[in-house]
Amino acid sequence: MQDCPFCHSAVDDTGVTDGICPACSNPLAQATETFAMPESVGNFWSQSSGKVLPAAPSHSSHDSDSHTSRTVIKSHIVADAATEVKPASDYELIKILGEGGMGVVYEARQTSVDRTIALKMLKPGRAERSDARAKFLSEAVVTGDLNHPNIVPIYDLGTTDSGVLFYAMKQVKGVAWKAVIRQNTRNENLEILMRVADAVAFAHSRGVIHRDLKPENIMLGDYGEVLVMDWGMAISITKIGKAERAVTSRGVGGTPAYMAPEMAVGDIEKIGAPTDIYLLGAILFEVITGKPPHAGRAVTDMLEAAAANRIVPVSRPDELSQIAANAMAGEPANRFADVKEFQAAIGTYLSHAESIALSTAAVNDLARARETKGVRRLRRRPLRLQGGAEAVGRKPGRRRRRSHNASGLWQKRPQKGRSRSRRVPAPARYARTQAPP
Repeated sequence: MQDCPFCHSAVDDTGVTDGICPACSNPLAQATETFAMPESVGNFWSQSSGKVLPAAPSHSSHDSDSHTSRTVIKSHIVADAATEVKPASDYELIKILGEGGMGVVYEARQTSVDRTIALKMLKPGRAERSDARAKFLSEAVVTGDLNHPNIVPIYDLGTTDSGVLFYAMKQVKGVAWKAVIRQNTRNENLEILMRVADAVAFAHSRGVIHRDLKPENIMLGDYGEVLVMDWGMAISITKIGKAERAVTSRGVGGTPAYMAPEMAVGDIEKIGAPTDIYLLGAILFEVITGKPPHAGRAVTDMLEAAAANRIVPVSRPDELSQIAANAMAGEPANRFADVKEFQAAIGTYLSHAESIALSTAAVNDLARARETKGVRRLRRRPLRLQGGAEAVGRKPGRRRRRSHNASGLWQKRPQKGRSRSRRVPAPARYARTQAPP
């Protein structure tokens, strides 16, 4: 069972034909895929809102050469472990792990250290395109410069003996966050989001903007790893580290279901750290509601909703949904100042969320008691203080039980298993001890 990203209707996987939603006839995956803005979208905006999307700048051969001249790219022998036998091979391809529009990810063995890694290779059909090569190199160099526990580490960058670009990275065995976000509890998802925000904050400190944050691009490892993937859309906003020279493409693109308004209208000058904060807020929105913030029956409808910042209404607004709304403010200046402020707001919510849950549970218990007329029984039930004698200020120890005898003196009541002889009252005991004159 899944939700259509366009009409948000529930779709049974068994009833899906060719990946098309039976309710609105749109591709189920298209709205959550990353894509570069086509020319038709620019025409759409020029007709509907007077805003024309600038075309993505094309990468000339000089762009690709500028990457090559500053980054040493060595040729490696990459062999298919199933069909080729090359004793001197540097990498042996084992199987395909995934495939996207630009590259293919393989499980491979790095022979020099005999370890299993993930190897992303540029598709042969795109290997000759300078723009695809530049984008691929940017992703590798930027990711390699972001040394953070929540960003997948890059081991190597090179070409095959036939000239196809690839880079080797850590293989993360697990699932995409998108696959389990609905099965997780809210607190589990918030913990993942906070770790994603850690990675984004670090990238911002290095002058890098991701621009395509979404649950599908977050990998959850089998042993608790949370890794932000797919930095192919990243851009540089400062001249810090390698990012400034590595990231040259500032073309418009992204994922329609999560886009910030400045991304949808192509206002490149406004794209910056607040754009990633918007995307973090969009992920938080999905944690709360189970759906991305922008809906529509077609891609252009979703882009129009993103440009106007029309967000799917929340059925039961609360403090957490207000945090998401603040992060997704239409104007970048009205969002959180930085990622740390966004995290602090979530941390404040978590600090008293348990108290809110206890209060809510008490209200619900009282309502159920009234419905079942159990309030009277609750009133008659004696109050038991946790902690026993300490709770009422009495010293801990055996409880003293006394009774009043006929002589008017207090004496101990006999305990079980002990002698039943009673203590003689004090005046009689004194009389026995006095000898007669």
